[in-house]
Amino acid sequence: MHKRISDREKLLDCAAFLSAEDELSDHAIARLCGITRRTLMRWKKQPAIQQKIDEHLRGSKMVSEVQMILERHNRIVDMDVRWQKLQYIIRERAKSPEMRSVPGGSTGLLHRRKVVASHVRVGLAPYYELDRGLLREIGRLEGAAAKALGQCPMPKYQPTAFPTGKVVPSGKQHRAALLIADGTRSDLEIATACGVNRRTLARWKEQPSFRTRVAELRTVFL
Repeated sequence: MHKRISDREKLLDCAAFLSAEDELSDHAIARLCGITRRTLMRWKKQPAIQQKIDEHLRGSKMVSEVQMILERHNRIVDMDVRWQKLQYIIRERAKSPEMRSVPGGSTGLLHRRKVVASHVRVGLAPYYELDRGLLREIGRLEGAAAKALGQCPMPKYQPTAFPTGKVVPSGKQHRAALLIADGTRSDLEIATACGVNRRTLARWKEQPSFRTRVAELRTVFL
């Protein structure tokens, strides 16, 4: 008797998990769980299994949101490392004896222009110019970091709420909505990260409820 109850609980958990993932049809879920589709439809009407589905959904969404925050944190750390390397270049240039006699050389923002053979033949001395490439890269990193920091509420994480009366998206749909709201990946990258194909992602993006969810997440993470 106890074994049968335990087996039934495992089947309920399996059916709830697969239903929450929303990847398979009811027929496929029933087949994997070793039950009939009619049994699955009866279970899904029961409060107990609906509660299990909701628990799986909310757990999946929390994992997706925390993962998104960690990914942004890692991007910021990576950008800071690159920014520090560029600052090191500036400091070392400023200390270089070669730059002492160059107007503005103490800023570390100048670099020696490459001397071509024709310049040497006519006796032209090398000259220095503003390193625009370095400044552009610093500006790009600072802009990207500022955007990421503004989007990443790491100190006080709160799971996003789901308005009452609206259809709660599956775990993968929520992950896809998060990545779209983040705006740093292509559709192909988002589909791959969510374990779906681009056609499925395109179909989700056409759903009004999915577009609404993306807009709601942008207000939280942007």
